[in-house]
Amino acid sequence: MAAIIALTIIGTGTASASSKHKTHGASASTSKWKVVTVNDPGKLETLSCASVKLCVAIDDSGNAVISTNPAGGASTWKMTDINGTTNATSISCPTVKLCVAVDGSGNAITTTNPTGGTSAWTVAEVDTVFYNSLDGVSCPTVTLCVAVDTSGDAVTSTNPTGGAAAWVTSANVDPEPPNGNPDANSIDSIDCPSTTLCVAGDFSGNILTTTDPASATPEWTISPVEANSGIGYISCPTVHLCMAVGHADVWTSTNPSGGTSAWKKTAFQVPLDAAYCQSAHLCVAEDVATDVYSTTDATGSSKTWKTATTAAATSNHLGGGADCPSAKLCVVLGEDYAITSTKP
Repeated sequence: MAAIIALTIIGTGTASASSKHKTHGASASTSKWKVVTVNDPGKLETLSCASVKLCVAIDDSGNAVISTNPAGGASTWKMTDINGTTNATSISCPTVKLCVAVDGSGNAITTTNPTGGTSAWTVAEVDTVFYNSLDGVSCPTVTLCVAVDTSGDAVTSTNPTGGAAAWVTSANVDPEPPNGNPDANSIDSIDCPSTTLCVAGDFSGNILTTTDPASATPEWTISPVEANSGIGYISCPTVHLCMAVGHADVWTSTNPSGGTSAWKKTAFQVPLDAAYCQSAHLCVAEDVATDVYSTTDATGSSKTWKTATTAAATSNHLGGGADCPSAKLCVVLGEDYAITSTKP
């Protein structure tokens, strides 16, 4: 039986931009963001919100933390064991009737009833290469999911709940450089805004794109973008807009498959954990401290981003997940808490 998680609403005061954030725009009102501490025994990793009535977060201990009212109180959040103790790394819920998570052991964990408890989730080993970890997954529809791993492979399914046999591996879509770092071609993130575009980022700062992800032999293009770090997070609300997060940079493109020159850099000067764009007019981001950012201009300069500092609320840094199922709800994750806003 799913256990109800105890949560504590932490009060916040008026926010002001700290000196380390002088490169950014005006401060956003911290009162617009509500901090909720989640007493999950693991570390929350990331989340996916299929709607304003369903957000599913995953942790590093094989649990899902689920809310049917993310901006609500403690009774709206429940914890479910979905994968024993194996760390879940990424999740995608294209609808309220399908969620697909992946883990560090090459498994896909799927459900057609996310709130149905442990028995509603099924585990299948879909990436059988020894030591491979699936680090990202994106499902633009219920009939297409694409996952990426630490060996530069993509694992795809047009029937994600069909078990291991329903997943096909496209090996070496990101080849390992000769005599290079063995982690250089580890693909860390992916987002597929449609069945005709997937955009991924790797450990070496490359953007990978394909316009035929459902093909038996998809063609991927590799474009060097970030010279100083890997691409840890990708968000593409449409095929005409993607945002990628480097170490302390945000990269945006209105033509994601257009190669290196199609990506524009915005320097943040602070390490970022995640960014999510609900549209070109609403993006949120989080840094490794306790700051949340938002902008109404996805391709604008750093001055267009507003900062809400939540350092007074908690000493733990943010975890690396953000989602906005609508323009009136955004959820940002920390290691053991969620920050929500109905006016992001």
